[in-house]
Amino acid sequence: MNSTVTGPPSPDPDRGDDEERQVLEAVSVTLDRVRLLLQKRARRRATLISTADEGLAQSARAILSLHGHKIYWVTGGAEAAATAACQRFDLVILDLDTPTQTLESARRIRALPAPHGRAPIAGFVSHLDDALQDAAIESGLDGFVPKPLSPARLVEVAALLTGEPQAGAAAD
Repeated sequence: MNSTVTGPPSPDPDRGDDEERQVLEAVSVTLDRVRLLLQKRARRRATLISTADEGLAQSARAILSLHGHKIYWVTGGAEAAATAACQRFDLVILDLDTPTQTLESARRIRALPAPHGRAPIAGFVSHLDDALQDAAIESGLDGFVPKPLSPARLVEVAALLTGEPQAGAAAD
């Protein structure tokens, strides 16, 4: 009689490979998510908003933050020019309806050395006639955001001026 004594069943070598593969896939997915998050944060646009209207500033901050902008808020044109001189911005938005904002603020920003003076500049405006539009463009403005504020229009102007894709623009 030939009898073979065997111990407990040996582990299936293929099973261990499957478990290892699953762990590696899970780690890979996690790393991909971390990479995407870091890329998203790295792409955040530094945006300077200058307005004395706190409601407008908070609304613009809420909208643009959802679209990758890091918002810096100042309340006057002179402060905007001084801030732009100290830090590089990807976009500057001046409230042209605020008494402390003048087209001189845009001219001062444009007069700054590169890269500070090269940021695109937009203006919040409640009424834009030909004379204001011509003077604003001559002062260095690149675009306009009408008031009352339209989330879709704000996102559209910001994307256009910063070269950012407009997918997923906010609705009015």
